[in-house]
Amino acid sequence: MKTVLLLALAALPLTACGGAIEDEGSTDGRVGTSESDLTATFTELVDFDHDPSGNAIADGTAVDNVYSSLGVTLSSIVCTSSGCTSGQHAYARTWGSTNIASLFASPTVPVFDARSGAVRADFATPRTWVSIDATPVLPPEYFGTPASQPWIEAYDANNNKIGSSVYYPIAYGAAGYGSQQTLKIDAGSAIIKYVRFSSQYSSSSPAVYAALDNLRFNGATVIWNPPPIKILEPAVIAH
Repeated sequence: MKTVLLLALAALPLTACGGAIEDEGSTDGRVGTSESDLTATFTELVDFDHDPSGNAIADGTAVDNVYSSLGVTLSSIVCTSSGCTSGQHAYARTWGSTNIASLFASPTVPVFDARSGAVRADFATPRTWVSIDATPVLPPEYFGTPASQPWIEAYDANNNKIGSSVYYPIAYGAAGYGSQQTLKIDAGSAIIKYVRFSSQYSSSSPAVYAALDNLRFNGATVIWNPPPIKILEPAVIAH
């Protein structure tokens, strides 16, 4: 008889039992808003391989507005013997197994230095930090010791230069030279309105071109305020 009664009780939904689920009143287990909110700042990535929807970008594609949904537009400053012209296209170009940023459409070699110009990234709203992955590329034949280095420069909304970063301290001949290095400018506050990146040029030393990839910058800061947490007690069966 006892076995039959236990089986019958087990078959009932909990709401049918005399004892209800306890929830400790209105206690939610949170100490306070300032201690329970979770803050996360996202890093935006422009990898030149895929658009923000994940679609592959073909070699030679102009990417001026491709990443505008991330809050950045791209252009280039193209220099020739007659001067430099701003507002030109920026391209995603295949270099090895990845795409990089370039001034040049296909089929021109995508790497470049300051003689040819720089790629520029403008932000819809000022950013706190920006970085670019840079790799120095030497010409097939050169004489002397290369001294130039890839660089990135940051500017505020009034065109004041905030700071710069170059490929130092890895100099030519040192261990690791020729590997990819992240060049970063951290302004400490949201004042970076645009950046430019290229490679130095010196007439007194061999050319050093730049392969520039993976533009990163701080994105939105999101504060997540989780809903109250209900503390549940085991169901109690009334006798």
